[in-house]
Amino acid sequence: MILTVIYGVYTVFFEGKGGTQQITPVSATKQLENLNAFITKVAEASKAGLSDEDKYIIELAETEWKQDPLIIAELRDRPESEIKKAAQATQVATPDLKISYTGYMEMGDIKFAIINGVEYVTGDRLEKGDYIVRSITPSSVVIVSTGPNKKRYIFPLEE
Repeated sequence: MILTVIYGVYTVFFEGKGGTQQITPVSATKQLENLNAFITKVAEASKAGLSDEDKYIIELAETEWKQDPLIIAELRDRPESEIKKAAQATQVATPDLKISYTGYMEMGDIKFAIINGVEYVTGDRLEKGDYIVRSITPSSVVIVSTGPNKKRYIFPLEE
């Protein structure tokens, strides 16, 4: 397919030079000879191998990313281990609160948390229980009880 595209570019830009020309029918044998000559030129050029620039691009594409480009800037400076430790240290488990924070999405200024398969924004009341989403970050979500004890629960993102 690449050879076909290259041949098309070659035909349009290099064989058709010289302004307007009268198009004369070319025999199938002549077309085949032109195609074979072009394929030979491409094969000879590709024998030289990849250029240094192409090798560099391929090398960069294969390397593992040091940080996720989709995480907001304020969290990029923190090491991932620090974010996970902070989330684990503040996590409080309760038997009546079954929370599964499985997704984070940000569109403009609005942050969405996917909790138990449902999308929530800051200030939304959870479907089950008397709890409100207090804050949302890519690594954790803070849920606050609306009852008399006003307990605060932090749940890390489950991957």
